[in-house]
Amino acid sequence: MAKRIIAAFLCICIGVLLSAGDAAAFIDLGFSKDSRVYMFAQHGSIDKTWRGFAEIYSVDIAKNDYIDSGCFKISASAQTEGVNGSVLYERLFEKNASYIKNTAPVPADLTHTLYIKNKNKASVEEIVFTDFEGSTKENPVLFYIKLIPWYGGKSPSSKSSFFISVERRDKTGKVLSKQVAGTPDIKRTGVVDYTIEKIVRSPDGKSLVFIVEKKTQTASGMSVRYMVETLVLK
Repeated sequence: MAKRIIAAFLCICIGVLLSAGDAAAFIDLGFSKDSRVYMFAQHGSIDKTWRGFAEIYSVDIAKNDYIDSGCFKISASAQTEGVNGSVLYERLFEKNASYIKNTAPVPADLTHTLYIKNKNKASVEEIVFTDFEGSTKENPVLFYIKLIPWYGGKSPSSKSSFFISVERRDKTGKVLSKQVAGTPDIKRTGVVDYTIEKIVRSPDGKSLVFIVEKKTQTASGMSVRYMVETLVLK
């Protein structure tokens, strides 16, 4: 148990729990052996009520959609008041250990971790890095990635959406491929900011996973949660 907890939090991590506030901690559980499924978790406490919550998600990478049978939650409620989210996460993990063991997720190693956000980088700033698998010494290929949001307002009732532009260009700037990750038709209520926090490549090299932080304006304040978008590369 202790080794698993340490491993999970070392591979984590993007979100570190704040001493106060409604900010979730993100846990990168990783990819299945066949690179078809990506799993992650998040946990925390609701601000002011201090009701803990924990969530584990399984994502079908090809479909860029959640696997219903692989998503588990302990929602914030009167029963979780005063209970630390990390404790609830451990309970949730143990309760669904057979499913998780069968999926056998492994976090992306450094080779497949393509990008981790610098705290000074703006949420809509373009992200550029080398496509090592698609490059040669003579012709390096670069990824150009940009999150493009739409906001109908910045209030608890306003709607928003986003998509991620993904381009591969050679050393001359020629576009080799252009794809879109995300579903801009999905409108989310109250989300006032989206930021790409991390990008990882699947072990088989065929897909990208974008870990996105979303900030939601609620009646009681700002809420920070995480979601992912997946993309099978052409």
